[in-house]
Amino acid sequence: MAPLPELIRPLLQVIMRVGADPDDSEDLRLHKALLVGGSLMFILAGILWGLLYLTFGEPLAGAIPLAYAGVSLLSVALFAATGRYALFRSSQFVLILLLPFLLQLSLGGFVGSSAVILWALLCPLGALLFDAPRRAPRWFAAFAVIVTASGFMQPQLGLGNNLPPWLVVMFFVMNIVAIAAIIFTLLYSFVIQKETNLNLLRAEQERSEGLLLNILPRDIATILKSGRRTIADHFEDASILFADVVNFTPLSERMRAEDLLAAVFPASVACQDNAPGGPIIPPDHPLVNETIDNCLHEAMDLDGLREIIEAIQSGQIESVAVETPAPSLMSHEILNANPYAYLDDAPLEERRARAVSLRRTDPDLANGIGALDPEAIEVVRAQAWPDVRDAEDLHDVLLNVGIFPVEELGEWVDFAGVLIADARATVARIEGTPSPQPSPPAGGEGVTVFTAPAERQPEVPESPLAGEEGVIRYSLSSSSLGPAQGQGVRRWLAAAERLGLAGGALGTLALDPVITAPSGIAETGADEAVQGIVRGWLEIVGPITAAALAERVGLPLGAVDMALAVLEGSGIAMQGRYTAERPPDQMEWCERRLLARIHRMTLGRLRQEIQPVNTVDFIRFLLSWQHVAPGTQVHGREGLMAVIGQLQGLELPAPAWEQTVFPSRIAKYDPLDLEHLCLAGVVSWGRIAGRAAATDRDDDGENAPKKRRRQTPGRQAPLALLLREDLPFFLKSPPSVEEAAQRLSPAAREVAAYLERRGASFLNDIARGTARLPAAVEDALWELVAVGLVTGDGIAGLRTLLQPEKKRLTHQRHLRSIRGGRAPSRMMPLGRWSLWGSDGEPPEPSERAERFARQLLRRYGVVFRDLIARESQAPPWRELLWIYRRLEARGEIRGGRFVAGFVGEQYALPDAVEALRAIRRIKSDGELVMVESGDPLNLVGILTPGSRVSPFSHQTIAYQDGDPVAVGSVGAVRSQLQLPKASGR
Repeated sequence: MAPLPELIRPLLQVIMRVGADPDDSEDLRLHKALLVGGSLMFILAGILWGLLYLTFGEPLAGAIPLAYAGVSLLSVALFAATGRYALFRSSQFVLILLLPFLLQLSLGGFVGSSAVILWALLCPLGALLFDAPRRAPRWFAAFAVIVTASGFMQPQLGLGNNLPPWLVVMFFVMNIVAIAAIIFTLLYSFVIQKETNLNLLRAEQERSEGLLLNILPRDIATILKSGRRTIADHFEDASILFADVVNFTPLSERMRAEDLLAAVFPASVACQDNAPGGPIIPPDHPLVNETIDNCLHEAMDLDGLREIIEAIQSGQIESVAVETPAPSLMSHEILNANPYAYLDDAPLEERRARAVSLRRTDPDLANGIGALDPEAIEVVRAQAWPDVRDAEDLHDVLLNVGIFPVEELGEWVDFAGVLIADARATVARIEGTPSPQPSPPAGGEGVTVFTAPAERQPEVPESPLAGEEGVIRYSLSSSSLGPAQGQGVRRWLAAAERLGLAGGALGTLALDPVITAPSGIAETGADEAVQGIVRGWLEIVGPITAAALAERVGLPLGAVDMALAVLEGSGIAMQGRYTAERPPDQMEWCERRLLARIHRMTLGRLRQEIQPVNTVDFIRFLLSWQHVAPGTQVHGREGLMAVIGQLQGLELPAPAWEQTVFPSRIAKYDPLDLEHLCLAGVVSWGRIAGRAAATDRDDDGENAPKKRRRQTPGRQAPLALLLREDLPFFLKSPPSVEEAAQRLSPAAREVAAYLERRGASFLNDIARGTARLPAAVEDALWELVAVGLVTGDGIAGLRTLLQPEKKRLTHQRHLRSIRGGRAPSRMMPLGRWSLWGSDGEPPEPSERAERFARQLLRRYGVVFRDLIARESQAPPWRELLWIYRRLEARGEIRGGRFVAGFVGEQYALPDAVEALRAIRRIKSDGELVMVESGDPLNLVGILTPGSRVSPFSHQTIAYQDGDPVAVGSVGAVRSQLQLPKASGR
């Protein structure tokens, strides 16, 4: 059996849908649902009430509640069919007023009916909740009338009832307790709400008083709050005191901040070279004290810093030093400080040379989008490992790596024998370890000691190696290259030129056979020797851990760690997590050029991972990416913000935004959400292209002669919706009324000048300030909106401007004897109007271009040249290419061939690549999606063959599985596709 909440939830959903209108506000929807739910409960109670009276032999009293239930149910059904809330509300008030009155009369009066007339009190109470409060006294008066009437009518009728006394008493208790509980609940809710509002009001009052006290002294603030307009205090030592504070603002604007600081704090502008030693004591000045307090306790949180330092000193917080490939955010200001920030003796160039590069690095390349391809790592390792074809190649390898473990020679053993026979290489081991076998070279002991310093090298006798052909060549059976006897014996093959390097890294060496280093070989210290060997091995092994490198080469781990740190500082080696199979606590090292090759090869492989999709599948992807396909719509204000953030910067016909674009992407789109976002300062709207448009272009962008008669812009002018925080990146320049004056009407020029002078203003204020009729001001505002100079703080004013003239006419009843008394009046735009622009320093052109490049990726997921044909505000494609190439190199986006049939480079977000793969795997099922010509997904003639469909043509485009199958008016498209009239998209 299903739990009770699961059974009630569908019933509540049905109640919420009765009489619902998409244009209803949240409060109105709640009122409708409560009134419908209460009516249904009273219907159920009326049925039970009537059956109970019939059971006890009162047919008249039982018929009245049953009749009420039928009439009330009919009223609910009528409301569900017509949606006429006012009629439904009034009918319910009348029914709940008459039902107790008639019941009381049928049961013989107040006592016999158990004071059932008290239930009629719900009528005025309901009027307070569901109707305008000013109408509630009328319903209470009606309640008083019927109560009084029932008192007069009771003796006249003389009716009684057959109800048992205990039932009458029970009804008395039930009626009194129920009505009292309802009234108490309403009063309790009212008191709680009142208390909450008072608390909020007190908090705001304390906040405003605190702000006032931050600006003015307490005495002055108290005088201002008392209502006194003249502030004059008594001073014993002055007969008259003049205080000129009127011109302080112009004076402060002319003063430099540095001059004001020097007047208050002279030591701050003094040369620090001549400053005396010891602590700097700031002067006791209100400005200095307030500034220091704000800096230390508001901006920097000195108290929190002191707690952290004390916790570190006490051991509660453990401090750990971590080496990072890029400096922390705290050090950015230090690294980019002004030249006079550090008074040292080094010149600026030297200080900048010591600074760390702030280029973007990823310390963990084994995770996320920047993960290196394991196959690419193996390929680069194979390419970096030397290809030894003869003894000369092996000699070059020995010169590069310094020492080479004998056990890794493998097939190179014969080449090593040739080098040993020619006295160009030898096998070395650390002195004190056992020799594998004695090696009897002619003329010597066979084993001698060699150390790194040249002055301590022993004299080695010449030893001719005679044989059948004059030279004895070492082979696999040679004693020096055979397997070592004993455990822990490490032997290395070293070239004669690297004996000093080997001795410096390994210490005192025993050579077998004994050879001498060529003359002129410089001495090598231990640190430099280890660094040279580690660097040589890094160039041929690829990514490797320090422990694995030390084990493979045979060097101490500590020495290898120190060498890698030095090589990292010089830019030769880079550390990170390059292979996914490594544990998280093991850091790998790689030579810089090898890592760059791995990175390039990884990018190449990523580009080859996805096969390009066809145009039809790409349109299916776009329908899903922009939340138009069924099942992909977003919800609520958060969804609306996401849609605006995706489509911002794109200008569409003004009516299209709320008629087609938002309803197709947002489930149950509520226009109040957009109004809320605009009034909250989150979203702004206006014309972008019109701000810099030449005089030779219409709203639809078609060319026309430069000198022509000025035309009033139509209501289809394209507008854009933007997130206010991104305004600087899309508005290229602040509004200039003077530049646009030549293409504006006189009324528009006056309105623009008024807004430039007075700031944001209501339409009536503008009409008074310009001495023009409101209708003329309205037309001027729309003209300014169409050229990109004016916007509104809300969207309601724009909706009014976009309405046809007939819908905006409202008739009001006047005296017919007055001429024109029945003339219609117009709905005027609401809200304030102001010049459209962004405050603050405009971003650099490069920042604006990169922001728009990222916006295109957010809008389409995949970007290529043909796709952005409708993006009139986009930078040139050549600039976008450099940005996308840079983002691809960082690993933020992917480059490759994603859509077939289009030339040029293509770039995509990683999420878009995965979505493209998913779209390709989904089988086509004939899904039909219809979009209007003003929608951003009107890509007919851009991605598909055929002529383009103008966004101002009011046509409908039907996509079936991404293929445009019909274009025309809504009726023609539905008729062609044989769709029912009530069908959705």
